[in-house]
Amino acid sequence: MPIFVMIIKNVNRYFSFELKVKDDSDTVRHLRASNYEYKTRIHQHICTFPLILESGWNVVTLNIIEILKKIYSSNYVETISVQVFILNYFRFMEIVVYEEYISAIEFIQRTN
Repeated sequence: MPIFVMIIKNVNRYFSFELKVKDDSDTVRHLRASNYEYKTRIHQHICTFPLILESGWNVVTLNIIEILKKIYSSNYVETISVQVFILNYFRFMEIVVYEEYISAIEFIQRTN
């Protein structure tokens, strides 16, 4: 899938994630975003860039096709893996929950 979306709650701790993707030159590239990086660094196989999170919930969307085109002048083929380096919490859900309902769900879970 060429579009990556992650919903993250900022709890003021270090956080990063890395996508491992393959491009049309059969090269595996690593795209790493983190809230402790201050500038973008581009190398042959890895690109690291800052992730600026506002307080509360954040929706992070990456268009991998555009990123590979701009940085490496190559075309996206596939996503190999996603790694999350986290000192926070995350969970899998059975349904899509929209941002305006997240705090209400958290309140209900805490009171049960």
